[in-house]
Amino acid sequence: MDKNIHYVYTNTDQEEVARLLSKYDLTTICVLNDQHCLIGIVTADDVLDILTEEATEDIHKMSGIIPTDGSYLKTGTKEMVKSRISWLLILMISATFTGYILQYFEDKLSAVAILSASIPIIMSTAGNAGAQSSTMVIRGIAVDDLSINDIFIVLRKELFVGLLCGAILFITNFIRLFIFGSKNTTFNISLVVSLTITISLVSANIAGGVLPLLAKKLKMDPASAAAPLITTIVDATSLIIYFMLAIVILKI
Repeated sequence: MDKNIHYVYTNTDQEEVARLLSKYDLTTICVLNDQHCLIGIVTADDVLDILTEEATEDIHKMSGIIPTDGSYLKTGTKEMVKSRISWLLILMISATFTGYILQYFEDKLSAVAILSASIPIIMSTAGNAGAQSSTMVIRGIAVDDLSINDIFIVLRKELFVGLLCGAILFITNFIRLFIFGSKNTTFNISLVVSLTITISLVSANIAGGVLPLLAKKLKMDPASAAAPLITTIVDATSLIIYFMLAIVILKI
């Protein structure tokens, strides 16, 4: 049994209060002021509200939404627009880089037009993989399971998970293109697309796992700083990988 007296201060973050109650299996915790005088307590019931609020806030941030105080039905249209528009503008401008990549390789797309048909599936698969890994890592950071000291463990795990998932998707996509691909889908084109999916998935897993930890190290909120940007980074990386493989394998 833990006989130490646990307490928090009036300026302690509410998420930290919830973490202490959960870690030490407490039903109450004392709240002190700057003079170390007892001014109240926080109960386990209070923690339920805190955890719900913090979880909602993290979900909003991961979607690029500035958290609001009210519920969905009680939040006005103007307030919703203000909470969403900033990240939409940032992501739209950052996606300009992806557009530049497509413009740069425009002649390659013209030479082998069928390459453009696979761009959506490549970008969506990599984006989904990055979102999966970042969600798990951000949640791990939130519940104090992960820190910057675990970055190499996360890197290794996401690498192996990415390789295994990538291998499965490589085989599946190759079969998909063989069955449903057009008559212009050659073996080399199938190889380029499948390899791109595999490599992009691995890089997306690594980005999704590492970026939130780096954001935390830089004292930035992992959910708001890393999650919305991962998709843009992964999209740009996937396109570069795709066209570089096409140049090497298809000789275009």
